[in-house]
Amino acid sequence: MRLLQFQPGSALWLFVHEWRMFFYEMGESSKSKSASDAHATGKTQKRKIARGISLKVGLFFAALWLAAHYLAWRVLADVPVFDVATMAPVRWITTFVLILIATFMLSSALNRSVKALSERGDLDLLLSSPLPTKTIFSVRLAAIVVGISALYACFFSPVINAGAALGHIGWLAAYPVLLSIAMLSASAAMLLTLSLVKLIGIQRTHTVAHLLSALTGAVMFLMSQSMSHINPQLREKWMSTAFIFLDQHRLLAPDSWLWLPARAVYGDVVSTAGLFGLGVICCWLTTRFTHHFFVRGVQQAGGTSQSPTTTTALRRQVSTDHQRRFTSNIWLVVLKKEWRLLFRDIELLAQIGLQLLYMFPLFFVIFKQGVMLSGVVSGLTYLSISLAGSLIWVIVSAEDAPDLLHSAPVMAAQIGYAKLVAAIAPVYVLMSPVLVWLWLHDVKMGATLTLCSLGGVTGTVLVYRWLGKSTTRDRFKRRGQGNVIPTLLETVNALSWTAVSAGLLVSDHFTKFGIAGVAGVIILAWALRNRR
Repeated sequence: MRLLQFQPGSALWLFVHEWRMFFYEMGESSKSKSASDAHATGKTQKRKIARGISLKVGLFFAALWLAAHYLAWRVLADVPVFDVATMAPVRWITTFVLILIATFMLSSALNRSVKALSERGDLDLLLSSPLPTKTIFSVRLAAIVVGISALYACFFSPVINAGAALGHIGWLAAYPVLLSIAMLSASAAMLLTLSLVKLIGIQRTHTVAHLLSALTGAVMFLMSQSMSHINPQLREKWMSTAFIFLDQHRLLAPDSWLWLPARAVYGDVVSTAGLFGLGVICCWLTTRFTHHFFVRGVQQAGGTSQSPTTTTALRRQVSTDHQRRFTSNIWLVVLKKEWRLLFRDIELLAQIGLQLLYMFPLFFVIFKQGVMLSGVVSGLTYLSISLAGSLIWVIVSAEDAPDLLHSAPVMAAQIGYAKLVAAIAPVYVLMSPVLVWLWLHDVKMGATLTLCSLGGVTGTVLVYRWLGKSTTRDRFKRRGQGNVIPTLLETVNALSWTAVSAGLLVSDHFTKFGIAGVAGVIILAWALRNRR
């Protein structure tokens, strides 16, 4: 018997269901025997689905949460009580952090809006029930708001609670501020999603929304990097012009509306109430005037969006299929198959491509400014190994049809090598201009980047070769759940080779730590390898 019982069909009853589904999606994991193990033991393969967060994982995060509280209390013990209205640097930093949080919340809200519209698969059942469509839409939007705000509130709660315990009582207002930002972000994300559905259809919206969510999460980083590559004189001119404009309109004054979120975080009652009221109004307007578009979007998602096949289109398709020819080269077959599957999965491609966004500013540092800093080489080493690890996981471990490959009249080792090439080749195709440029201008840095990236990629291959488990591509975001050791070793391997690259260019001390880390990863992965 549950602690709280609500009337079936009510808004609270439906919200509790949405909240339960939120935790199921966070901790969803699956445990199953491999086909080879089932065949070896002669038993039928069983699949056990574990939904929600397990007790061990919950206790681990609870201990980590309490440890974060202690650390925050020790750091904030000497911070005096201050008034945000009299300290301009505090206002600037707090506002920047809140803008950064808003961009990440908008990114998460876009993903959840697409799932709420087309991926959950339960809206047809809800819309056929006696529940009002406005209630369904309101609860789904409220679930997005509460889910996003809960994650960020849990993340910042050690600092907020420790500050309140040390005398900064006003810091508790950060909780309603986070909820207000979540309401604004969820409303904007839902409006954007429904507008895209109306303009370009549900299928294209699914693709565009995932790309936008990836770009939104990295927009602040890209803006900061783009500003650093502008001519210094031009940048100073723009900044001086902007400051003059803001000062003329008193937008930099302590009582300006620009600092309303910062004042709200530090306990200003009027600012907190105003920001919270703005979020509530935006959510109410969204549910009041757009729930009909929500219903139409659900109907479009459940229906067929493709036009009927005409005779001309059918002849064109037959002609195209007739021109395709099979090839006997197993390498070309595997490469084309893996790359085609990768480019068809836009959501997965957007998640992997997000790592490339952090590579491009480092490319600009080398090519545009001609600066070959050791930190840039080390950063490219880590990012190349990380990107290769993601592609190896997707192409090698996340094979959707392993039985089909095992039954193919080709040696399994040959297919495995071809899949590894398909995973590693894109990384070095992207890095080839940088490698060529470095080899021509500074042989030491070019050799360091080549050696360390190849070593790191090799270590990642060995980790997944010895410890990898078969899974599906839709678990890319949660690939660490139930498979913690390979993910942890992959990260340590990348960091160790980054330290080796820094040591070869800066100090030998980094090299010693890096080599020790690499050796530890290889030894541990070999000791824990799967017995096939």
